[in-house]
Amino acid sequence: MKSNTVTVNVIEALAKLELTESKTTIDVDSTDVFTVKALDIKNNPMANIEVALYEDNNKIDTGTTNSNGEVSFTIKFNKKGTYNLYAVST
Repeated sequence: MKSNTVTVNVIEALAKLELTESKTTIDVDSTDVFTVKALDIKNNPMANIEVALYEDNNKIDTGTTNSNGEVSFTIKFNKKGTYNLYAVST
């Protein structure tokens, strides 16, 4: 006697998120573009990964990676200062 058949979908796991910015210094009330790239363990881009961008512990924005594994965020900075941003998969 043979059991029923089950289907298993094996996917690559998210290995890392890379965060880059278009500028390192901007003027007050200007914008900067931050791009997050999602990569699997083989450094292949991963599409459809939900990503949140944070400044310290405050969520700024969320988005989903495209077919190139990238999602971009345009952020406006209204105050002078140094900001520490990071991305998290959600």
